[in-house]
Amino acid sequence: MSAIPSKFWEQLPLGTGVTLLTHDINGLAALYKPEGVLSHPNMESEVPRAILTVPYSIKGECFNWTPADIPGAAPRRLYLLNRLDSATSGVILVTANEKLAAYMRDLFLHKHVHKLYQALVYGKPSEASQLWRDRLSVQTSRAK
Repeated sequence: MSAIPSKFWEQLPLGTGVTLLTHDINGLAALYKPEGVLSHPNMESEVPRAILTVPYSIKGECFNWTPADIPGAAPRRLYLLNRLDSATSGVILVTANEKLAAYMRDLFLHKHVHKLYQALVYGKPSEASQLWRDRLSVQTSRAK
């Protein structure tokens, strides 16, 4: 893998309130996504509300752009590794390396990545301590 220069990260077309938290030379980075911002746009009209304000390829799961303010700049891609609902704030992982994107997606697919969700709740709880467990499930059915 070739190193991704720091300049690449400094020139990201970040959406409103989105911040680059950290990045490494291999092309892996973490972005902070505030609530109300889309992980990715589903249609062209949503591009201004996404973590990057450039076109997104659903098929490639990546943002694509060529910096207009840099003469002769090569096309750039940033691959989305996870998503958060628009109403949720948190960390989004991205990479500028296609091979690393495939590897990381495989880790997510095979449950080798553990996620931790925390919630901030306003108001006074009815009890001093409570435990809430929720299990996400997937139901599949076969068409007949």
